[in-house]
Amino acid sequence: LPLHPRALRTWALLLLLGGIFLGSFSVVELIAHEEWTRTYEQPAAGIDQLHLAVESGRVEVRGTDTDTIVVRAEVSRGLFGVSEEAVVVDDRYELTASCPALGSTWCRVNYVVIVPSDIQVVVDSGNGGVTLVGIAGAVDVDSDNGRIELTDLAGNIDANSDNGRI
Repeated sequence: LPLHPRALRTWALLLLLGGIFLGSFSVVELIAHEEWTRTYEQPAAGIDQLHLAVESGRVEVRGTDTDTIVVRAEVSRGLFGVSEEAVVVDDRYELTASCPALGSTWCRVNYVVIVPSDIQVVVDSGNGGVTLVGIAGAVDVDSDNGRIELTDLAGNIDANSDNGRI
């Protein structure tokens, strides 16, 4: 069924306007792109579990002989902000990072966390690799899209990756 020339022009105009909008949005998001590093410490006394929920970004947790939890967060954001926080809830130290639904091309938080080796570690990673080294406590790792590397662990291990090697 042939289209009327007016209908073809209308469709062409809509496609052109859509392309201009998406291209402009991408340029604005690129201009708004920012990166920074945040480092903070938490005394480990009374903390039995480290829980990380990271939507996009790498996670590395290293167990060592320490009485302080040290967190280094490399944060990247685009046009809209990234949510990144650390809180103590009962006996858990919770690190969470999430991205907005729109404008999240640049959104990620990469964590490197140094913890006492006997702590329990729970990681829920959406998009990024997970590395755990030197943990003697129980480990529970779930990655939707990323490789899981486990080295020198002594406790119970539960690891699952939907799309990535273990």
